[in-house]
Amino acid sequence: MLLVGCGRTPTPEEEPAASSSVAQADSEPTATIPVEPTPTSDEAAQTPAEASSKTLFYFDPTATEARFLVDEILLGQDKTVIGVTSLVTGFISVDLADPTTAQVGQIEIDARDFATDSRRRNTSISRYILQSVRDEYRYITFEPTAIEGLPEAVAVGGSYEFNIIGDLTIRDITRPETFTTTVTLVSDEALEGLAVTTVTRADYDLTIPSVPSRRRSQRGSSPG
Repeated sequence: MLLVGCGRTPTPEEEPAASSSVAQADSEPTATIPVEPTPTSDEAAQTPAEASSKTLFYFDPTATEARFLVDEILLGQDKTVIGVTSLVTGFISVDLADPTTAQVGQIEIDARDFATDSRRRNTSISRYILQSVRDEYRYITFEPTAIEGLPEAVAVGGSYEFNIIGDLTIRDITRPETFTTTVTLVSDEALEGLAVTTVTRADYDLTIPSVPSRRRSQRGSSPG
């Protein structure tokens, strides 16, 4: 599973210098998104009213998390392995007066930073499973292509569920995935959210090295 969080602070809208996407190995990605927003404005093409209509919410690096969950059997006992990193970048562009036009930028996760409860497992993940020790496989990305189910209106304190469809890239394999997403408008200046999906390791050719007394389930589970 994968988890991403964000919160925002306003600024004039510009394309983010770095955009990103999230993904995870055979488990359910989830996203908790506190973002730091920046109001958008294209002064050359928009009127002052139009320029202030959109806000860019950047993922807040102090409140954002991506994680994966994988179920395994270790020494005869069921165990859920959780990998976590806070090195996630992304942004959301939204006009609070017309949320149906909202857009989500590319989300990027630094897979090299994933940490579990075991240093040995961390090494196995980075060297053999995600192979994130290699520069070309360091980042997992999610490139949104469509959003389904956006609300026609939003209010502070309201929570809204919709689907984000896009292309998830893990190592050198890209596949379409859908994240079930819940976002809460905390205030005009802050969003919080969670996006979750389940992916199959085989789809991304992610092979887990055999370890005595350890077995893996083919799919992972997810937190909110």
